[in-house]
Amino acid sequence: MFMNSVKGIVDIINKAKLTPENCRVVCANTEKNKSKLPDGFTISSANDPVKTINFYTSTCFEGCDLLDENSRTFIICDPNRPTTVLDISTSMLQICGRIRNSRHRGEMTLIYNTTRYEEEESLELYMKRIESEIAEAEEDIA
Repeated sequence: MFMNSVKGIVDIINKAKLTPENCRVVCANTEKNKSKLPDGFTISSANDPVKTINFYTSTCFEGCDLLDENSRTFIICDPNRPTTVLDISTSMLQICGRIRNSRHRGEMTLIYNTTRYEEEESLELYMKRIESEIAEAEEDIA
């Protein structure tokens, strides 16, 4: 799975109850990222053995050859995290070609949400929320 958010990856790991035995995270090897990972998880290299579930951040979006014959590509975009929203013209093409030897090469699943508002709400509540955000933005630029 490609997602440019270690926090988002950690959310998925926790909700799906993934373990270091069945999952790896390939991201920038920084203290900040290390501190975000759940207990027992470490930052893997793109060259480490693949596991059942592999998460890749932008560290692997370009110039990285990933080898995993059984892999399927999932790209996750979360409108609440600007770093996960992709530039379709460049990043998507780069990501789709990363896994070199998959028997599912050429297939990809894009998981996204079209709005940052997760709960359903009435038009009236939605308009109030938008008006409030506009007022805040106008205050910020004043």
